[in-house]
Amino acid sequence: MIGKMIKNVRENTPLVHNITNYVTVNDCANAIIAIGGSPIMSDEIKDVKDITSICNALNINIGTLNRRTIKSMYKAGTVSNKLKHPVILDPVGAGASSLRTVTAKNLINKIHNLHSFLSNISFIISQKQNFDKQNHFVCIFSFYTQFYRLYFYNFNLIK
Repeated sequence: MIGKMIKNVRENTPLVHNITNYVTVNDCANAIIAIGGSPIMSDEIKDVKDITSICNALNINIGTLNRRTIKSMYKAGTVSNKLKHPVILDPVGAGASSLRTVTAKNLINKIHNLHSFLSNISFIISQKQNFDKQNHFVCIFSFYTQFYRLYFYNFNLIK
């Protein structure tokens, strides 16, 4: 069954727009390539609408958050909503600072077809004030798990 899923993903070669942190950008690109997708990285606000429009999905990672990338994340999320694209959110460090927590909450509220670990979302929604190192550790690995889940789901590979 897994072999058939991977084969189907590779036949579709989904293009994934990534707005990710600078620490994991290479890992994210390689993970997408390894499963049979095609990554494109762009966090430039003037580029986001066009890039998101030609892609099949969006990956957002808030690991190196700043005002410029936040605007790009919101804009890419809006375009993804209009196109009904699936979106992976990896809320790295949510709870560690108010900027990260507020940004993650806003993304959750603005993006419709959002995929993330339930523990990440519930952590953010609960407004937990103390940074939980265990939850942060889970967030680090959520992209990889969500990528596989997203593409199997998006290309009707999970029934």
